[in-house]
Amino acid sequence: MTRIQGVIGNIGVNFCFGLSFEHAYHNIQSMETEKFTNKAQEILLAAQNIAVAQQHQTIEPGHLLQAILEKDKDVVPFLLKKNGLQASVLLQISQQMISTYPKVTGG
Repeated sequence: MTRIQGVIGNIGVNFCFGLSFEHAYHNIQSMETEKFTNKAQEILLAAQNIAVAQQHQTIEPGHLLQAILEKDKDVVPFLLKKNGLQASVLLQISQQMISTYPKVTGG
């Protein structure tokens, strides 16, 4: 496991990968989201918004990572710095990941 994978795992990015919007919406609705912190709820919504804006059919790790990095300006940068990583570099990585996801186009 690379250092980045370890840090990402520690941040908790790997809890909701590869869910279609319908499946994710159902799972999010069936989860007791009111027990989530406000920040966790914001991150899930932000990840979904990022995926929709990019015309992606599923919420993927890159969406969650980008949402976490954009929404949390205190704890995540602190944890990354303690592990010798920069948030800006990780944000670039998340954007590269997102650019590889297939887009949904209709006709």
